[in-house]
Amino acid sequence: MISELPPKLKTSVVIRCKNESRTYREVLNQLFKQTLMSFELIIVDNSSTDDTLKLLGDYPVATIIHVPDEEFNHAYTCNLGVYVAKTNFVVLTNGHCLPISNTWLEDGLSNFSEDDVAAIDGNYRSGRTASKWERLGDIWQADTLNVRRENLPITTTNAIIRRDLWVEYPFDESLPECEDYDWSQEMIARGYRTIKDPRFNVYHSHNLKKKQIDDQNARWAKVCRSIDRRRRTRRGTPRVSDTDNCLKSKTRIERLL
Repeated sequence: MISELPPKLKTSVVIRCKNESRTYREVLNQLFKQTLMSFELIIVDNSSTDDTLKLLGDYPVATIIHVPDEEFNHAYTCNLGVYVAKTNFVVLTNGHCLPISNTWLEDGLSNFSEDDVAAIDGNYRSGRTASKWERLGDIWQADTLNVRRENLPITTTNAIIRRDLWVEYPFDESLPECEDYDWSQEMIARGYRTIKDPRFNVYHSHNLKKKQIDDQNARWAKVCRSIDRRRRTRRGTPRVSDTDNCLKSKTRIERLL
């Protein structure tokens, strides 16, 4: 097992997780088969009670951030991962998101050749554990699943963002979710581009039933409508900024490499 970071880091990969032992090894194995290997691995764990943390012992993890349930917030966990990252290009993904290829990371980073790109992401396709309703989603979005598009909201299910822009406008922790939608809208308002690159797609599922999908979409739509009413551009209000003292009281950062 690798016991130190590559000498020239190009990116930081942040994986947020909770009880991912069923899928974690497959995801991590795919990550460490990438054609681009000059990355640090950062884990943000939300009080896993299965073997998730034990599995990490087989991989070169640079940092583990432990977030208890009572302090969990989607934006907060994203901010924590970007906060500890040592590079400017930060991958944000989840422990059940499987990259579609061994060139996934290299392909994603290739989009940042121009200075006006703030972030890139991909679509997600249904994985092995998908419900029939999630598999239908692949059919409904078949026309766009493999099409490169620009200036759409990113999803931190599988995204790469620029840390220098995050410093100016971190993910908004006052939002219950859709913090990635808000961040995208702010970056576009500031004159930056977002890119949806199908080469950065992942397999991702939650085995949701139709009512769960409908409720989730309705919830997201409501939050996004409130975000759309915001005036742009806005000032960022980070909790996580300069020092560990900005962390919530029970969050713990464990630096390993």
